[in-house]
Amino acid sequence: MRALAFAVDPQHRIMTLVTRTTTKLVDRFEIGAPTFIQYDLRDHTVIRTLLWSTDPEPAYFSLVIRYSPDGKLLYVFSDEVLILDATSLQQLGHWDLALSNEPALGRFDLGSLDDTNDDPAWFSALFTLKDRCSIGRCWLLAG
Repeated sequence: MRALAFAVDPQHRIMTLVTRTTTKLVDRFEIGAPTFIQYDLRDHTVIRTLLWSTDPEPAYFSLVIRYSPDGKLLYVFSDEVLILDATSLQQLGHWDLALSNEPALGRFDLGSLDDTNDDPAWFSALFTLKDRCSIGRCWLLAG
């Protein structure tokens, strides 16, 4: 089993992980579907598992999950920001970051992240945005 991302709730009671299983066969590795796992840190038991239900599946090293400061919501940053109920892991909403208002701009991608000193009510990170054309070409098209 490989953990793609994890977060611990503010009360330090539950850890939520996104994992993938890997099974070694004779001629290949079989990679399982991404799965949410909620783990009780006091009792050392798995509370619930739930298969990843949105498309596309998360890629390796591109997934971040964070609890809200009150521990009621779980935010999953992948191609879009998913908002989940922290106890049932049911999706309550989402923020689509894939489409920009400007047609010449590409999609947002979550960049580097260092939130160790941030206020729990804020999420600060770098987002990268790629321009689909060079400045010169855009100027010629606009001019």
